[in-house]
Amino acid sequence: MAYNIGAVLIAADYSGRIEELLSRIEPGTYTAGGEVGIAEATRREFSGVAAGVYAGKTLVLDQLLPYDCSFDPEDPNPLDERLAALSGDAPVLCVLIDETSMTFGIAYYEGGALARVRQVDPDAVRSDWGEPLPAEAPFDPDSHDDSERIMALTEAFLGERLDSLIARDGLTLTRYQAG
Repeated sequence: MAYNIGAVLIAADYSGRIEELLSRIEPGTYTAGGEVGIAEATRREFSGVAAGVYAGKTLVLDQLLPYDCSFDPEDPNPLDERLAALSGDAPVLCVLIDETSMTFGIAYYEGGALARVRQVDPDAVRSDWGEPLPAEAPFDPDSHDDSERIMALTEAFLGERLDSLIARDGLTLTRYQAG
């Protein structure tokens, strides 16, 4: 299965405060609009935002959101700054998996700052900054396909690989509309 996933994972339980969290990530107001399984929320056809809590960690799924990350420590975008600020409360991992275009990215924030960033596409490793996280140890730094690297990072972060959660549709999220 080809994945097209955009996600922000926060190492904190935002149950009951997800609208507030979403506003911190992408300013605006958000309204809950029903439930959606993680398998549906990660399908290419899904549009919008889905969020929920798994194993005490909060997941925000939005295919387009990671495209607002710069994946460049020298040229941060406003989203990078907001995620860095959010990481003052708990570590944050932003992931981009687009297996259609073979574009992958990770941005890891901790203690109020960007700690690790990596972005690859079929042509090059576009950025690889910061100390690799322990879950990255077995992976080739010159690889242009980071699907497995990102899944290993999600497992270290959540206690289960994101693709495993998706395959068994093991999480019900809430769909949110900006407005």
